[in-house]
Amino acid sequence: MLSVIIAAMALGHVVLYPQPPTFWPPVAVLSALVWLVVRCCSHAKRGYCSGKIRLHRLTHLSLVALRGVMLFAVVSSLGVYRLAALLEQQLPHSLDKKVVSVSFRIEALSSVSDERAQLTAVVEAANSPLASKPANSSGAQPQKPYSLVGQRVRLGWYFPPALNVGQRWRADVVLRRPRGLINPSGFDYGAWLIGQGYMATGYIKKQPEAVYLGQLRPSPLQQLREHLVSALRVVQHEPAHRFFTALLLGDRQSLTADDWQVLQATGTVHLMAISGLHVGLVATLGFLLAKYAVRLACSLTRSSAAGWYRAAPPVTAMALSYGYAALAGFSVPTQRALIAVLLVNVAWMLGWRCSRWALLALALLCVSIVEPLVWLQTGFWLSFAAVAFLLALYDGQVGRERHPRRQARVRNALTIAVKMQCLLTLGLCVPLWLLGLPASVLSPLANVVAVPLVALFFVPLLLVWIPVSFTDFSGIFLQGLAQGFNALWYALQYLAMSPQAMVWASGSAEIWWLWVAVVASIMLILPASIAMRCGACLLVALLIFGQKKPKDRFELVALDVGQGLAVALNQAQGTFLYDTGAAFSERFNAGSHIIAPYLRARGVTPLSVMVSHADVDHRGGANALFERFSPREVWFGQPFDGLPAGAVQCIAGSQWQKGEARFRVLWPPANHLRQSLVPQVLRRTNNHSCVVMVEYRNKRFLLPGDIEADVERILLARAEAGVLDLGPVDVLIAPHHGSKTSSSSAFLALLKPAHVIVSAGYKSRYGHPHADVMARYQAIDAQVWQTGLHGAITVRVDGDQLQVIAERLRQPKPWY
Repeated sequence: MLSVIIAAMALGHVVLYPQPPTFWPPVAVLSALVWLVVRCCSHAKRGYCSGKIRLHRLTHLSLVALRGVMLFAVVSSLGVYRLAALLEQQLPHSLDKKVVSVSFRIEALSSVSDERAQLTAVVEAANSPLASKPANSSGAQPQKPYSLVGQRVRLGWYFPPALNVGQRWRADVVLRRPRGLINPSGFDYGAWLIGQGYMATGYIKKQPEAVYLGQLRPSPLQQLREHLVSALRVVQHEPAHRFFTALLLGDRQSLTADDWQVLQATGTVHLMAISGLHVGLVATLGFLLAKYAVRLACSLTRSSAAGWYRAAPPVTAMALSYGYAALAGFSVPTQRALIAVLLVNVAWMLGWRCSRWALLALALLCVSIVEPLVWLQTGFWLSFAAVAFLLALYDGQVGRERHPRRQARVRNALTIAVKMQCLLTLGLCVPLWLLGLPASVLSPLANVVAVPLVALFFVPLLLVWIPVSFTDFSGIFLQGLAQGFNALWYALQYLAMSPQAMVWASGSAEIWWLWVAVVASIMLILPASIAMRCGACLLVALLIFGQKKPKDRFELVALDVGQGLAVALNQAQGTFLYDTGAAFSERFNAGSHIIAPYLRARGVTPLSVMVSHADVDHRGGANALFERFSPREVWFGQPFDGLPAGAVQCIAGSQWQKGEARFRVLWPPANHLRQSLVPQVLRRTNNHSCVVMVEYRNKRFLLPGDIEADVERILLARAEAGVLDLGPVDVLIAPHHGSKTSSSSAFLALLKPAHVIVSAGYKSRYGHPHADVMARYQAIDAQVWQTGLHGAITVRVDGDQLQVIAERLRQPKPWY
C-alpha cells in the first residue's frame, strides 16, 4: 500500500510542481544503480562480506527508503513524459487566434439555445492540417509539425442551426490555445480544458456560412441519450428538469449560479449531479439484485451456487455502473467513481483480503493515471478526503462477511446515518477551508433528508423511467416524479436562505488556527467518544473564535478578469473594490465566479464598491456581488440596473479616509449626468468614469477607469492651475485598458508612474494595449504589467518599497 501511495503522490508531484521536474529521469537511473549495488552487497557471500547480517540490518531501512525514492523518481519520470506528451498536443502559438477551415464531427453538445451552442467537436480535416511550431527562446530547432486532425476542440456557435450529435460540418473556425484566467484562489480553466481532453477552443465564424456534410449514424447509446433529452422536455419549465438532466445524463450545463449557491449552502452538491455516490448506488443495487436472484434460482433448482454465485453479483454491479457512466457520457466524476467500483468488485470477486486503505490507495493511483491533471481539481481532493475520513471511522476488511448482523444494521441505520453526516461535515471543514470553499452548517440536516430521497428514491426511479419513457405513461410518470423533487428543492432553497448557512475561513488565519483544526479533525476519527466530543468542541470553538483579523497591510490586486477591470484595495479595515469585471454570459460573470471566490478566500471584511461607469466590462459582475455581500458603500459614475438603495454618484472633490489610506475623487464634475460643463467630452460614456487617487503613507495609486485623452487634458490643466493635486504616482491602472485613445504623453509625463497595470484580455480583440501606448510607457521607464500575460497583479506596500507579484510568475505551470 505504501508503494502505491508513493506512486500516486509522484504523479501528483509532477502536476503540482511549478515547472516540469526534468531532473527526475537521471535521479531514477542513479537510484536504480545504487539500489542494485546495495542489494548485491547485502547478498554477498560470507567470505567476501563478513558483516552480512550486520550489513543487512543496517541497510534494511535504508533499502526501504531507497526503494521509495527510486519508485518516486521512476513514476515521476513517467509522469513528466506523459504530461509533456499531453501538452505537446495543445494548439501551437502559431495557430492561436488564426482562422482555419476545418471539417469536424459533433461529438457532444454541452448547451444549446437559440443564441448560442457549446459543442465538442473532433476535427476530421483541415485546410492547413500541419503547422510547424516555432523555435523556442533558446534558439533550438522547431519541433515537429502539428496536426489538427483527430484533435478534440471546444467550439461556440452563435445563432446555430439545428444541431445533433454525429453531424458533420465544414466551417471557418477561429481557434484559441487552451488558456484560463489566473487569480489567487481562482479556478484554472486552462488546466481543466487540457484535463478534459480539449486541445483548443474557439468559435465558428458566421461568414462564410458553415456547410452541412451529413449525419453519421448515431450509436445506440447516442440514440438513447437523444431520446431521453427529448422525453425530459415534458418538465422543461420546472426545477426538476435541470437536475434530472444532471442525474441521468451527467449534463450540468443547465444548472444556474443560484442553483449552485443553494447546493453549496446546504452541502448537497454531491447529490444533484452524477457522482461517486450515484455510481456506487447503481453498483450496489446491481450487486444486491444479482445476489438475491442467484439465491432464488438456487433455492428453486436446489443446486449449489459456490462458483458462479460469487462472480454474478460483482459482474452485474460492474456492468450496471459501467452502463450508467456511459449514459452520462463518461464524465470525469463518473470515471473516477467507476474506477473505485471496479476495484472493489474485482477484489470481492477474487477473494482478496486486502484492507480498504489499500483499495483507496490503488484507486488514487488509477485515477491519477487516467486523469493526469486530476490533482488540480477540487472535487478530487474532497472526494478522497471524504472517503478516507469515513474509512477512518469505519475501518474493516473488504470481503464477504460470514455472519452479517442484519438486524443490528437495520435497527441502527438512522443513528449511523445521522452520526456519519455530522462527523463528515465536521471532518471536511478543514479540507474545504484549505481549498477556499465554505463549510455548510446545514449539511447534516439537509443530507439526512436529501441523501435517502435522492439516492434511494429519485435516482432508482429515474433509472426505472428509462424503459417507461418509450411508453405512453412516460409523461405522467415523469411529472409525478418531478413534483416530488420540486418539493425537495423548495425545501433546500428555504434552508439556504439562512444567513448562517455557510461558514467561510479567512485565508489569513494564523498558523495555530490551522493546526488546531487539523488536530480536531484527527480527534474526531479516534475511537474514544471523549476524544470525538473534544474534537467537535474544538471545531465549533474555531468557528466562533478562530478567525484572525487581517494584518494592517495595504495591497492592491488587479484581478485577471479578461477584457474588463476589477481592482481590489485591501486593508485591515475592509476592501475597496473598483469595478466588477464583465458579464460573459447569463451563467458566467466576473462577480460571482472570479471576484467573489477571491474575496471569500481572503476573508469576508467590510466591502465598499465603486463602479466607474456603465460599460458592461466594468459593471458586469456588480449585481452578483451586491446579492452576495451587501456592500456598505456603493459609488457609481453612471446609473445602471441593479444599483442598491443608498448608492451615490462619484463627484470630483469627494474624499474620505479609511485606515491609513486616503481616497480622493478627481473626476467627473458635479451634476455631470444632467448639465455638463464640457458636453463634447462627456458625450462618450467612457469619460463618465470615476477617477480615484488613493494615497497610503507615501505611496500613490491612480485608478482612472476608461477616461480618454480629452479628460486627461482637463485634469492636466487643473493640475497646472493648482486646483488639483495630481503629481507623480507609484502605480497607474492603465486608462481604458491601454487603448490608443488614452494615456497621452503629457499625462504620463506628469504622472511618471513606476508601475503600470494593463487590465485587458490575452490577445484582446480590441488590440489592447496598443503598440503606441506601450511605447509611451517604455519612454517613461515604467514597468508594465498585463493581466492577460501575467495573471492577477498584486502590489503590496512593504515599508518604503513596493512589492509586485504576478500570479503566472509566482506559480508557473507548464501549460501557462
